[in-house]
Amino acid sequence: MRTKTWENDLNQYMIEAQKRAWKPFECGHFVAGAIEAMTGQNLKTIEYSDPETLKVALSESGSKTLYNYMRKALGNPIAVAMARRGDVIYRNEAGQPCLGILFGKSKAFFLHKSGFAAVHVLECKRAWHVPYE
Repeated sequence: MRTKTWENDLNQYMIEAQKRAWKPFECGHFVAGAIEAMTGQNLKTIEYSDPETLKVALSESGSKTLYNYMRKALGNPIAVAMARRGDVIYRNEAGQPCLGILFGKSKAFFLHKSGFAAVHVLECKRAWHVPYE
């Protein structure tokens, strides 16, 4: 459940996250950090250091895909049009699954090789609510 200060906590997380040199495949860690900032709940249950170890970790977790892992962690997805600020957004980029955070009414932030990429939410496939109190 999101804390009472979740919006401020998410803002602070995003400021700090922009300073980090992320790799595009670290989207799971990026999103888990945002969820932890909003809720205090640590979702980093799998560890990986590159795309290959991510595939192995997902397989070992019984999920096999990033999409299925998120379904286990946050339940059934919702349509992106139903997503609200702070919710997790899912899309494919160049055939690769990506997770991001909805930060405004229509823009989600995803990791990109040059930093963050803002993507219109309607260019995304699915979303998951991060529950409120």
